[in-house]
Parts: sequence; structure tokens; C-alpha cells
Amino acid sequence: MVIGKQYFLVFLFLAGVLFGCKPPKKHHAPAFYYWKNTYVLSDLEKITLSHLKVEKLYVRLFDVVWNEAAKAPFPEGLLKAEDALSRFQIVPVIYINNEVFEKIDLEQSEQLAFLVNKQINEMATNRNFGFQAIQINCLWKPTTQANYFAFLDRLKRINKRLQLSVTLSIDHIHQSDEYGIPPTDAGTLLFYKTNELDENFNRNAIFNPEELKKKSSSIHTYPLQLSVALPLFSWAVLSRDGQAQKLLPRRRLGDFSDPNYFTIDSCFVYVKTTGVYKGIQFQQGDSIKVESVQPEECIEAATILKDHAPDKGYEEIIFFDLDEHNIDHFDHDKITDIYQLLP
Repeated sequence: MVIGKQYFLVFLFLAGVLFGCKPPKKHHAPAFYYWKNTYVLSDLEKITLSHLKVEKLYVRLFDVVWNEAAKAPFPEGLLKAEDALSRFQIVPVIYINNEVFEKIDLEQSEQLAFLVNKQINEMATNRNFGFQAIQINCLWKPTTQANYFAFLDRLKRINKRLQLSVTLSIDHIHQSDEYGIPPTDAGTLLFYKTNELDENFNRNAIFNPEELKKKSSSIHTYPLQLSVALPLFSWAVLSRDGQAQKLLPRRRLGDFSDPNYFTIDSCFVYVKTTGVYKGIQFQQGDSIKVESVQPEECIEAATILKDHAPDKGYEEIIFFDLDEHNIDHFDHDKITDIYQLLP
């Protein structure tokens, strides 16, 4: 009996060595962000969701911006729904411009939590979907930490039965001593640039592997339960007189193929004539840099995340964002390969 017990213990030890180093997946399918103003799924988007067995969507419901005329935060871009949201498990996502927390004080931050909560519940009722979690998307800074965290703390206390999560940049994690740890249940690391213009025109602002590698060592020790979001999207950066002016979302080189307006050189587009093209005002001499993430770059991002994963793995793998223009460049098999890399 003693010998048998010893063999059993040896077996357990070897099993731990062989299998314990790779945590089991908590997620059996990826999730997607939905970031358009009208919720309506194309045939290609429906096929993608079905093929990947997606059950959960993180859906942007509205933005909160600073209204200078009213001197108050204001919701804008409220989601319209033409398809049934109730087909999926929905996590409402609210984007809040960091300027809001620069303009309001602690008391107003707590009041904002009640207003945001009211707006979420009204939209859920009107668009006929339930939810068990809320996510707040805000690129907060150390200077706005106190107001933002007061908002989060109040929102969490209002919704004790719900999970509250926030989006995190790699800087939020790498410099957590400076940014602080949000008072929430969980966080989602956006492993890409979101909406900050990058003045360095010689690199891809969406995904910079050298920068991300340098800052990823803190991921596995971050105290919040972590999910991770990977980029599938593209954009164009419009510059005038050498200065980045604005982002043009969901743009690829093919969108600037009209030779009467543009000249294309590699990933750069040069504007030949002043005028309005597809609703955008251009000036002669403007330059446009088209940036996108290729499948091999997304695999590189997933590999970095795998190497620095929390001991228990990631709670969820999310792709940004669900759009047929993105899916055209990332077929089902490529998305599956990327997803399968992550614990």
C-alpha cells in the first residue's frame, strides 16, 4: 500500500509538470466588439459568428463627451438596432472621453454614474436585451484618475449584481503605480492603439511590437482579472502640413483608388486636388497613411500575450471589431489560429 501510494504521488507530480504549465482555456469561443452606430449584421458577419461559435458581443451603446455649450457631459451616438441583440450575450460598452473627467469634480463624477446607468438600462429595455456585465472604455490619465475611479466606484455600487470591467492600455498595466488600479471586477487589455494620433509616420501606430514587448512583462502580475482584445481593423491617418489631423476609421488603400483625387505610393496616399471625396474634405497636398494589422502581425501580438499570460490564463479573447471589411482580411481559419494561441 505504501509503494502504491508513492507511485500515485509520483504520477500526480509528473502530471502537474506535463499539464500544469499550460492553464486550461476558460473560453470555448472568442468574443467580438461591435463598434458601429447601427446594429445590423451582414451575411458575412453572421457566417463568421456562426463558424466561430461566438456567443458574446461587446456592443458599444453610446459615447459620453463634454458638451461645452451646456458645460456638462452628454451622451451621443446612441446605438440604433435593426437586428435582434437578444440572439447573443451582450455586454454594453460605454466610451467616455477622458476630457469629461478633466472638466468635472468628484461629486459630478458620482452623479455621472447614475446618468450612465440610467441610459444603459433605458437602451437595454428599448432594444430588448438583458445583460450581466458592463464595460467602460476610457483612456484615463493620472491627472483624471481620482474622478474616473470615483465614477467607477459609484457605478459598481449601483450595480452590485453585475460585473463591471474597464478597458486598459498597455501603459495602464505597465505603469500601474502611476495610473492606479481601477476599482472594478475585471479589465480588458486592448493590445493595440485606439484613437490617439501618432506623429511618427514611419511606424504602424495600431500595432508596434517593439513597444508592446517592452511593456508586457507586468501583464501576468496585474491584480485585476484580465481579458485581452486583439486588432483586426484598419484606419487612415490624415495629415496636413506635416501634422496628423484626424483618423478615418475602416479605411484601406482601395478606398483611395480614384486617380483623379489620389496618388498611391506603398501605404501612403497623396491628395492631388482640393475637394470633398466620399464626405471627407481634403486639401491638395494632404497626405494619408493607411495602417492595418496583417494576420501575421496579429499572431505576433498573440504570441507576446501568451508569453506573458497570467497564471490562470485570460478570462476572454476578444477581437476588435466585427465588420465585414475586417473579416475580408481575416478569414475564419486565421482568426481561429490566433485565438487558439492564447491560454
